[in-house]
Amino acid sequence: MTLITFHRLPLKEMDPAMLSFELTREANFCFASADDRRMITDAAMLATHLHRGQTRRVRANMPRVPYIEHPLRVAMRLIRQGCFDADTICAALLHDVVEDCAREIAVVFARAHPLAGTGLTEAALSLAWIEREFTSRVAAAVALVSNAPDVTPADYLPKITELARLAERNGEASDAFRALLVKASDLIDNAGSLGHQHSPGVNDTQTLRLAKKYIPVIKIVRKSLGRSANPVALRAASALIDVERSVARLVGRIEFEGSSPLKN
Repeated sequence: MTLITFHRLPLKEMDPAMLSFELTREANFCFASADDRRMITDAAMLATHLHRGQTRRVRANMPRVPYIEHPLRVAMRLIRQGCFDADTICAALLHDVVEDCAREIAVVFARAHPLAGTGLTEAALSLAWIEREFTSRVAAAVALVSNAPDVTPADYLPKITELARLAERNGEASDAFRALLVKASDLIDNAGSLGHQHSPGVNDTQTLRLAKKYIPVIKIVRKSLGRSANPVALRAASALIDVERSVARLVGRIEFEGSSPLKN
């Protein structure tokens, strides 16, 4: 019997089902430990369950897609860049669950946790539950990339600046370094998608706002990872160079379209 060999498709061309199968295949191939493979599968299943019903836009004139595509791609990208640390991959899969799904984690999953009912916020209880079910390293990385409910746009850049500082100071075995790798993959996925979300000729203020938000953050993460000797960090930094350039071009295009008299 001949086995079919599938080429590695670009992650953006995969739907959630194919991303899930690809993650399983890569985990089986790249992670020798059964415990690591099981933890990655559990994290993927949990993220899929928690993000069910959530969607995100893929292109300005096309239907919205299941949100789970995003964390699956963030995790898969890290594996393809050579990250074989199960804690980092699990943090990538779970990087949005506390920010977006803390109430369900606290009410449904963590209701029997010893800290339930002690006055912890839903986010804090969610992180405590993730630490118990996965590892303290996963929970710490998720915490470092999660925004508090009362966060403002002005808080975003200082938060990433501090994360990069901690990663450089504490080294590649640290929770901050894992979180910075997750943030890099997250930026590649989010900022790299902006060009697909913009309809040419449209004064797209939402995409323009996001693009201008991402550019300084990309610079900070790219420069920080570029100072590392870690091969995964260097590959992520290289990918961020391309993303930064594409986002800068997009800003110029949208600003031109918005100001051009030909638009009307």
